[in-house]
Amino acid sequence: MTPQILIYQFLEISFVKVIKPWESEIPSLVKGIYKSSQLINEWKQSLDQLLIKFIISKLNISNGRIDIPLIVINDLPNLGKIRLIQLLFDQEKKLWSKHDIKMLAQFMNKISVGTTFKLTNRWSLLHDREFIIAKENIKLDLKHETNITPNKAIFFCNMKYNIITNESQAKFSNSKNEELVDWSKFKNKKLQIRIWNQGDVFQPLGMKNKKKISDFLINEKIDNISKKTQSVLTVDGEIAWVCGLRISEWAKVTRYTKEKALLTFLPA
Repeated sequence: MTPQILIYQFLEISFVKVIKPWESEIPSLVKGIYKSSQLINEWKQSLDQLLIKFIISKLNISNGRIDIPLIVINDLPNLGKIRLIQLLFDQEKKLWSKHDIKMLAQFMNKISVGTTFKLTNRWSLLHDREFIIAKENIKLDLKHETNITPNKAIFFCNMKYNIITNESQAKFSNSKNEELVDWSKFKNKKLQIRIWNQGDVFQPLGMKNKKKISDFLINEKIDNISKKTQSVLTVDGEIAWVCGLRISEWAKVTRYTKEKALLTFLPA
């Protein structure tokens, strides 16, 4: 039996056992309740339309991620904040218990950077510096490493990776998701994609010394949820690229470079 059927049965029983006996003494009772329910429903529809038109339509919604600026929602009443989340995830979560709403309200009102809230099995919310970030949960095998070969795309943690050695395609790009590297430092070596580990270090492009990736991600203001899925490209075990952020100094193209390759990192 579905939850909806149970609710309808509960309402029917409530009407017969509670409201019906009152109707004979107060004839206008049922009519009043009905009008009140209509008014409440109209208010709900009005609120939904305002949230959709003035907030949801302007949000940055991408594959597996939604950024909700705090400056946009801070002045909303609690009911507005909760309803916004319900509308955004209407397809993911149809029924909300009293406990669900209470816990969500506590999360939305507790402005503490790094705090997370598991919304559904598929989605989590995170309080970041200037946003509440909704991000799709990804099951990770931290020990898992995936080999990658030139000119053959692979998929890892909902992202698509490729190393393009075709000279006509291997050109400089302004995108952080693409990096041009000295291919002579990569070819004929073991190339792998994996999730970064605590203790990992690399020498970021433009720096003289090596840096812990954990510190680098903090400096880049990467949120806690994104940190969990941050990948790296390794060459014989040495980190060449913190994917989508920075290549290592030793991998850069110089005036002595004879062969180039384009590293790409895109949503799957």
